[in-house]
Amino acid sequence: MVLRNDDNSLAALTCHHVASGTGSRVFQPTAPPMPIGSTPDLTDSLGHVITFDSPMTQAIPTPVGGELWLGRQVDAAVIALDEAAQHGRTFSNGITDGFGPVAQTVAPAVKMFVRKRGSQTGPTGGQIVGMASVVWWQWGSPPDGHRYVMTNQFEIFFNPPEWPDGIISRGGDSGSVVLRSGTNEAVGLASHLAGRPSPT
Repeated sequence: MVLRNDDNSLAALTCHHVASGTGSRVFQPTAPPMPIGSTPDLTDSLGHVITFDSPMTQAIPTPVGGELWLGRQVDAAVIALDEAAQHGRTFSNGITDGFGPVAQTVAPAVKMFVRKRGSQTGPTGGQIVGMASVVWWQWGSPPDGHRYVMTNQFEIFFNPPEWPDGIISRGGDSGSVVLRSGTNEAVGLASHLAGRPSPT
């Protein structure tokens, strides 16, 4: 849950590759089946994507080898909650499993311990060991000869007591808030693409 800077309205924040583009309707917890020609049941609809930022919004490519890279550091989408409010849904800014609400944002840094609560992996944690990773953003269709990339991503090495099975993120965890350990300070969103977690 976030407050929009422009009008202080309540909205939801997740990854662009989870919510899709501006105007797309977002359902939570699940999208209802929608046979062709039918009207969807909007009970689980949160609202529509207001805006997003991702490698798809990059207009000026960077030449790398024989390719043109379209890169961004961010994979995020903001969702209006008007439809959810109309259906009487209640909202909470607290993260489950005792994480609580986000207090503020801080910049990630090498050696910082972090944690997250994903829908698939639950609470996990580790330590930031790098800040300059470039990963392929394998969503959408870039123009011919171009590649979407996520730049300046931070790498997390596992912390065994907080990462018992050695997996910090799985598909379905995208959009999880990454917090500085021991605090409620957000340092990024987990963006899990093509089996590779890339906090942004």
